[in-house]
Amino acid sequence: MNWGKSIVVVFIFFVAFIATLVVVCFREDVGLVSKKYYEDDLHYQEQFEAYENANALANKPTVTIITKSLTINYIDFEKIEKGTLTLMRPSNADQDRSFTVKQQTDSIQQFELSDLNSGLYKLRLEWTEGTKQYRIDKTIVI
Repeated sequence: MNWGKSIVVVFIFFVAFIATLVVVCFREDVGLVSKKYYEDDLHYQEQFEAYENANALANKPTVTIITKSLTINYIDFEKIEKGTLTLMRPSNADQDRSFTVKQQTDSIQQFELSDLNSGLYKLRLEWTEGTKQYRIDKTIVI
């Protein structure tokens, strides 16, 4: 085989490789963590303070998962004015779920997760007590 044919064969393999790379890249999902990415970025300081407030708590909420049921144990549920529990699936935004955390005298709240696929989720617990905001983020496996 002469040099001319070798160059053509190498060029054909290179073009095939680039075409395959383009197809693979276009199939990749590029979903954002948040649909309001820029708006969330403007409120970064508030989010940071919410993390700090949660870290300063003497009695922090604890999260337990047992057989597709998530339990939050927090002594001060009666002080919560507004709260949300968000579960985000990094690999599939269709599996994201949001729950309302209610004000109650009981220290345990349970959330049913039977409709979620097993796998890795990012848990975000946000709540307000008076004028203070609190936020906890955890990585969990269901």
